[in-house]
Amino acid sequence: MKVGIVTKWFNRGQAFVSRYIRDALEEAGHETFILARPTRDKGPMAAHVDRTGVWDQPGVTEASDWEVPMEEYERWIADNGIEVVHWDNCYQHEEIARLREQGVKTVGRFVWEMFSPEDAEPAKRAYDVLYSMTRCEQERYAGFGIDSPYVQWGLHKELLEAAEKAKHGERHPRTRSGGDDAVVYYFPGALLGPRKPHKEVVEAFQAARGDNLRLIFKAQLERRMKYLEKAAAEDPRIELVIDDMETAEHLRLFAGCDVCLGPSRWEGLGLFLYEAVAFEMPQITNDSPPMNAAPLATMPRTVLPLLQAQLPNGPAPSAAKDNTQTQDARGIIESTPESPAAPKS
Repeated sequence: MKVGIVTKWFNRGQAFVSRYIRDALEEAGHETFILARPTRDKGPMAAHVDRTGVWDQPGVTEASDWEVPMEEYERWIADNGIEVVHWDNCYQHEEIARLREQGVKTVGRFVWEMFSPEDAEPAKRAYDVLYSMTRCEQERYAGFGIDSPYVQWGLHKELLEAAEKAKHGERHPRTRSGGDDAVVYYFPGALLGPRKPHKEVVEAFQAARGDNLRLIFKAQLERRMKYLEKAAAEDPRIELVIDDMETAEHLRLFAGCDVCLGPSRWEGLGLFLYEAVAFEMPQITNDSPPMNAAPLATMPRTVLPLLQAQLPNGPAPSAAKDNTQTQDARGIIESTPESPAAPKS
């Protein structure tokens, strides 16, 4: 079967999900084609489609705009003989419905907290299948009258390969600053948007006792830098890694740490949770969905008591300005097992 995938195509969560879906479909014997939507971001990432590293792949067509014109969809589908198209978080309901009327099978998913009740009926007209990758996502759709099948997300082979390299001593040099006795925490800050309680994480770590503790505070771009630089200057155990790293280097850094310190106000999927599972790494996060969902069920039972850093329940709009404080997680950090997930070298 010939399958088209409409997606961002650079170092962002949506694109990683799409790239992994492509690999799974290709492994199953299908032929895939990417229609890369250029970002609508302003500044250095404006209209960006990556063609380097893991993004340097055949069968990638660049769309002219984030809102892909109907004629471009039709031409891309016709030129490649595409039978099924997969969209991720695309709100072009009218165009997708028209393609469905033309006989194209349409499949999609959305970042659950952005999908409003008003989107339900247009989406049902547009998609043959609207699936879920978290149970809370599935429950939300059900409340809108959408029968959404649940698809369990898995672990891509590049994550398992990074885990093996870390086990055999190929750790990132930035994880070694504390010496062989250090316990290194990794905070996946991503874009440091409202999902990420960066201040609460830093404050909890600063309050934790232990000269052997280290925090790798990882983010993809410079935000909140005045606060973060001050915190790192006050506590030499904190290292800021502000870099939109190439995939292999990012995975080497993450896999070389010992604990994933990943509380979050909400997640669409939470790729860092799955990465930590692949790295056999204990996780500290809040006991609310989707952070406490399927991937954590595959973790060793010994890490489950660590999931105590609570964030209060509440709505999760993407534009949220909620600055609710996390509970003091000092004791959780201090209680981390002394033996790291991967051997030091």
